[in-house]
Amino acid sequence: MKTESLPWNITIFLYLLILLFPANFYLAYHLSDSLEKDSVVMKDVGGLGGALEYAKRSGTIDPGSAAYIEELFQRIDREFMQEEASQTNFGFHNPEDTFDSLYNKWKSCKYELIDAKSQFRACLKDYERFSMAVFSRLEAEREGTLYILYALLVATLFIIAVIVYIMRIDISQESGKHALMDSLTGLYNRSYFLEEIKHASARASRTLQPLSIIAFGVDDFDNITLDKRDALLAAFGAFLSPLIRSSDIACRVSENQFVVIAPDTEIEKVKILAVRLRKAVEKQHLMTEAPVTISVGGSQYENGEKSSEFIRRAEVKWHEAKEFKNRVILDK
Repeated sequence: MKTESLPWNITIFLYLLILLFPANFYLAYHLSDSLEKDSVVMKDVGGLGGALEYAKRSGTIDPGSAAYIEELFQRIDREFMQEEASQTNFGFHNPEDTFDSLYNKWKSCKYELIDAKSQFRACLKDYERFSMAVFSRLEAEREGTLYILYALLVATLFIIAVIVYIMRIDISQESGKHALMDSLTGLYNRSYFLEEIKHASARASRTLQPLSIIAFGVDDFDNITLDKRDALLAAFGAFLSPLIRSSDIACRVSENQFVVIAPDTEIEKVKILAVRLRKAVEKQHLMTEAPVTISVGGSQYENGEKSSEFIRRAEVKWHEAKEFKNRVILDK
């Protein structure tokens, strides 16, 4: 049984989806992880500001408060500053510019208690600049990640929409194609044949290129029992397709009448095809109970004639061949 492969355009878009989905999940996870880390950093930065403000108001720094503030500085340096040092700085707010100054002023407040209030005021001013820089940096990074995630999500949805659109077109085309196919043999039906022969005849008349057809059917078909005819015709349709050229068009136009349209082919070359078909069927033994043979008639298009006359001449030769059975008779 022939398996249908996906159209190349759908395959490409599916590969893009395979790449985009992990990227979306990674960015979503990265954003969630960043938000969690950012909340910890902002909590520490806020705690540092509260501790410095408390120390300024009290005018003294007890060992417990000093240890707590020192721990906050170390955590901010470890969890935020060291990571930020490896990244490119954008904008006017740069945490690195104020962190060292803030830390040095804190040490001055811690160890030099002369004019403590003035030093704490300077320390808190540096803290305000630092906290603003930290907030701006975290917000910029978060927004950058969000923009990329939004862009990937939009691209993913767009690709899904394109795939759905292509699939709808393919389904529509396949539905139209199946409406022109014979369900039993898998060949084109009579409606398709009559439409195609008109186009082929007009094209041959316009380009002056040769066009031929052959008409054929199973000999003594009426003698085959009804319960075996469908199986024979289905096997005959599957057997016929590989024997013709890719440019030829095979059709089933009635219960036991098949036609092959051979574009750009003269009657002498069509005779080679007709003889090959007849001999192949004779050797194939499509039915085990009795040998199966076909008779073939054919004609070449004459410039300016109606397609119906072109078909009629081929059918006349086919009926002549059926009188002899297992015979090929073509228009001269």
